[in-house]
This record gives sequence, C-alpha cells and structure tokens, in this order.
Amino acid sequence: MCVLAVNSEDTPIYFERMVDFEYAHAYSAEYENIKCNAQMYVAGISYRIMSGGIEVKADLRLRASIYNQYSFKVITEVQADENKPRTQDKSAAISIYYANAGESLWNIAREYCTSVNAIKTENDLAGDFVESRGMLLIPM
Repeated sequence: MCVLAVNSEDTPIYFERMVDFEYAHAYSAEYENIKCNAQMYVAGISYRIMSGGIEVKADLRLRASIYNQYSFKVITEVQADENKPRTQDKSAAISIYYANAGESLWNIAREYCTSVNAIKTENDLAGDFVESRGMLLIPM
C-alpha cells in the first residue's frame, strides 16, 4: 500500500507499508491433475483520517477457476498434400518481420516457407521463441 498526500503545510508526504494477505479455501477432489487459476483485483478503496493516523480500507475481489487437466494424443498420422505444394516467395532474399516477445519461431518460419534454423542463424538466436519484441531478418 502506498500513500501520497499533502500535509497541512502543503508539503508532500509519502509512505508505503507492506500488508500481508493470505486466503485459503479447503477443496477435496478425487482427481490428480486439479489446477487452479486465481485472479484478484481491487474493487474499491476508502480512507478515514483519525487523530492517530489514517485508516485505509481496500475491498478485494477474488475469482478462481478450478479445473481438471487431461492430456491426450489425438494426432495419429500426418501427410503432406503433394498436389498442392506451397511455393516460396522468390522476389526477395530476406524479409523483415517485427516479432512480439514469446512468438514461436516455428510459426514465423512456416509463414515465410523457411526453416527455424535459418531464422536462428540469421538473427543469432538460441531458443525456439522470440525473447524480446523487435525486428527479425527472415531468409527466404
């Protein structure tokens, strides 16, 4: 909690205080892969100035989704359609692509009909995902 205010002499004052918060709810389930996605937000804040200081009240809202996660292998076979090959754009040797952080190099390579290794080599990348937002050179 941070408070920025002006005192009676029009001097700005600032203070902050850590407030511990913990909420536990018992849940019993017969399943093994139970997951919980919790979100909390501030619904309202009020304060009261008293002789001994200031009293702050924060209304917090908590929302949680509880679900069971299953994993299935659903793709059993993949075949390329040899009658409709995708043609590579030969009008340029390199394209410029502006990537977002976390984007998959495989998706970018597929879009430009090139390989992940070619993109990694051209841009001196190590992983399979874009680390930070920026420009990539895409070899064609």
